[in-house]
Amino acid sequence: QNVLPHVLKKCPESKFMLAGGVCDCIPDYPGVYKLGKVACLEDFYNNVKVVINPIQNGTGLNIKTIEALAYGKPLVTNSIGAKGISNKEKILFECNDPATFADQIVMVLKNNALCKEVIKNAQEYIANYNKMNIKTLYSIENYISNK
Repeated sequence: QNVLPHVLKKCPESKFMLAGGVCDCIPDYPGVYKLGKVACLEDFYNNVKVVINPIQNGTGLNIKTIEALAYGKPLVTNSIGAKGISNKEKILFECNDPATFADQIVMVLKNNALCKEVIKNAQEYIANYNKMNIKTLYSIENYISNK
């Protein structure tokens, strides 16, 4: 209610697709297409230009944030959604007030060069993130094997 009208005013051709179980909790709103649970995440992400994660609470690393970055999509989120991410300023857009949130979405929608740069940075981040996690898993496996 605080963000969507501002985005649609500046980018009236935009469509907002809402996916997942959250669709059951959110009332219908003009300009929002509720998809519910999607069968193929890759198809979903291939059909969006920017991902929005306005999570209001949570602890630890936000899986939806990592998922968006892994699928190579520019991400607009808040400090809760960006929690646990290093080098945030290069790979996502973090903002906590509705006006800035709307402005960031519009900026991403209108600036293809910026999108490409952020996507490249996010892909590098995810590649390093995966390498680090694989290394950690091998360490744990070696530790258990040597006991």
